Amino acid sequence: MKCPHCGSEMKNEQVFCEVCGKERLLVPVFEPEIEETVEQSMSDIVKEIDPDAANSDTAEEDKLNNTDSNTDASDNKKNSRLSGGSFWISVLVMVLIAICAFSIIFFSFYQNSFEYQMDRAWEAFNNKKYEEAIKFADSAIAIDEESLEPRLLKISVYEVLGETDTVIERCLAFLKRDPENEQIYRKLISIYIENEQYVALNSLLMDCPISSLVEEYREFTSFPPEFDMEEGEYDESISVKLLEIGNGSIFYTLDGSDVSEYSTRYEGPIKLESGEYIINAIYINTYGLVSKAVTRTYIIDKNMDLDLQIEPDSGEYETPELIKVDIPDENYTVYYNIGKKDPTLDSPTYTKPIFMPLGDNEIRFMMTDENGNQSDVVTRNYKLNIKSDYSKEDAIQQVTLNMIMRGEIIDGNGTMIGTTDVKEYHYDGVAADDEGRTFYLVSEFIKSEGSGAIRTGNTFAFSVTDGLIYKAKISDDSELSIEGF
Repeated sequence: MKCPHCGSEMKNEQVFCEVCGKERLLVPVFEPEIEETVEQSMSDIVKEIDPDAANSDTAEEDKLNNTDSNTDASDNKKNSRLSGGSFWISVLVMVLIAICAFSIIFFSFYQNSFEYQMDRAWEAFNNKKYEEAIKFADSAIAIDEESLEPRLLKISVYEVLGETDTVIERCLAFLKRDPENEQIYRKLISIYIENEQYVALNSLLMDCPISSLVEEYREFTSFPPEFDMEEGEYDESISVKLLEIGNGSIFYTLDGSDVSEYSTRYEGPIKLESGEYIINAIYINTYGLVSKAVTRTYIIDKNMDLDLQIEPDSGEYETPELIKVDIPDENYTVYYNIGKKDPTLDSPTYTKPIFMPLGDNEIRFMMTDENGNQSDVVTRNYKLNIKSDYSKEDAIQQVTLNMIMRGEIIDGNGTMIGTTDVKEYHYDGVAADDEGRTFYLVSEFIKSEGSGAIRTGNTFAFSVTDGLIYKAKISDDSELSIEGF
């Protein structure tokens, strides 16, 4: 067959000319020779059907050419014949011509159709004529570029021929057109497993949208670990769990450094106490495939968003007041420190109101809860100046003299009769009773040889007004009451 554009020879199955590149017409153009052949064929058919009619027509034409005098009679006779059998013969001839033309057009169209190319391609494939099958498949693709059937056929051909790399290449290209084709995914998975191409298999499954297929081949995947807690800021200690998908191992770092199989192996929840943690983690499956590293940042700030309620406010005072801290409940603990340093868990614990210290002092407070979370440090500045002719040293001296007079001790060193133990008297603060009278408090201690001083439980109140000494009683709420001594 020739190209209708340039006249070059073309194969029947070709759609485009290899010389000029133009598409072959689906409906062939009839040449005059073909038309004459068709007309001659139709004439022969008419003669076979009605020889007399054909001869009669010929005789009539001769008479018309040779006899002018009988023209009218011949015309009448011819018209009569045409109106009879010749008319139907003409109709039959036209029908036959139409049928032949339609058949030629249909066959030509079918030869250039997608269905024809695919029928020939599968026929060649089944007959193991693989090169021919690929040619017909390519022709089908040229007709319908969106069709997937010829591409599947070509993949089957390359698979039979053992061209594994080409099969993989064609399958991956196929998935770009049909990303959810399970048949192609399974073909690739089978090839990768057979050839132990686990890295490629993992990459394929990571992008596979068919969840059931991914689950079926879960052992060949290496997905990054999952964290059970969202990254962010927390006001308490937390434990972070890393969840793996498979039977491999998780490795991690806490400082944001690169993670590898030589990093810490995950064995259980990671306890995050305080500060900033940048966790990098990877998962390595049983085939040695390493997942992408995943990073999460956690900031543990145990300072509670809670304002400590402390009374009284900072300021200057002439009469001592009790310093009170409002503690929500028994699950909270308050620590304090008198001075310029923040309190710690080793600082004194607030258990009851504190006597305001004499002079200019700074007191810092901190609260913690049962989980170890800490509040911000709250500071109070108190300046207590008492108007008195007596000092706290005077109070200690007077209490000591009073105890000598009572025979409790025999000298200013606190020496006692019949024992090596000694008594000591120390200033213990300043307080006011319920009547507003101010007293220096002096507590009694007993000290044994080789050991520290221990409170005896006796506390004395020395009046800053008149210097009188009383026995003091301090309630659980630090309220002062006095009695005669």
